[in-house]
Amino acid sequence: MVVIAARVAATMHNILYVMAEGSEFQRSEQALRKLCFLFLIDFLQVVRVITSPFYGWSAETSTFVQNFDVVFLFTEAVSRVVPRYSFFIFASMLVLVALADTVYVARLFSSGEVNKLWPVKALRFLVSALVTTFFSSVIKWLLIPVDCLVTDREQ
Repeated sequence: MVVIAARVAATMHNILYVMAEGSEFQRSEQALRKLCFLFLIDFLQVVRVITSPFYGWSAETSTFVQNFDVVFLFTEAVSRVVPRYSFFIFASMLVLVALADTVYVARLFSSGEVNKLWPVKALRFLVSALVTTFFSSVIKWLLIPVDCLVTDREQ
């Protein structure tokens, strides 16, 4: 059991090391703008989640903050045309592809094949997209099947 855990830890270390290799911060003005834009998107998503009425904020404050979150506004606009379950399917596919790619990269590293870099680049992109920029939206989309609308009105 300890040997398996050590092997898994070594494989995960190799994956994370290779994913971070060669990623240097570009000091161009365009790269700085892109970084600021991504930080702004992430910040607004966190603020939207924190100012939820669930945490004691008023509904008006929550609605006001939601109007500044780019991902929320995009999701709301698209959900008027596309059914909600398609967001669940899309988020599920993203997570499954990321998990499958992680397993594939781990198998490549455990077998010693490090000449294929496209799975590592794909894993880097998926992890950065799922964990940073679209984290709260993907979590929201994954919870769609258990989301209930409760109203006081009788229908």
